[in-house]
Amino acid sequence: MRTGLVSCVAPIFDESDEYSLAEHAPWLSFFIEKKDKPLVTEELFNNALRIAVQLGKTDHFDGYKSGLSAFDLWIKELRHYSVSMGTGEFKHHEVNLTLSNCLLDSRKAAQRYLTAMNAHFKLKNGDLILEGYRKEVDMLTDTQERLLPSFRSSPESWTKEILEEQA
Repeated sequence: MRTGLVSCVAPIFDESDEYSLAEHAPWLSFFIEKKDKPLVTEELFNNALRIAVQLGKTDHFDGYKSGLSAFDLWIKELRHYSVSMGTGEFKHHEVNLTLSNCLLDSRKAAQRYLTAMNAHFKLKNGDLILEGYRKEVDMLTDTQERLLPSFRSSPESWTKEILEEQA
């Protein structure tokens, strides 16, 4: 199943404006001698928001769904498996759990970051944005704790009902 939320950064020497996948692990590390003036916190925060919006709106790259379209495909695939499972097994349970766990972890990190930035900059609508993240984190946490089987589960532990409710 080639689905999920994908977030990639361009290699340092990639001059493209698009995100790209690294073709191999870096083989050389070095120290950069010339240091420019560091970005101020506000510039870093603005860049983070710009990239987050761009990734959310990016439909796909290199064959992988991204952003909101990745959510749509994930939901569609979960519903497909819930309907077509019959008495079979959900063979993609480990992939699904990994995606769910990564999504929850990234939303918790975003919530902490936005909370810190809101305290520093007093964002317009910051409380409203944080409330949205809080609700999403609460929903994902509840789903993980109450609904999804553990990583030690077997494909047989997954039912149509679990997949449909997760979707």
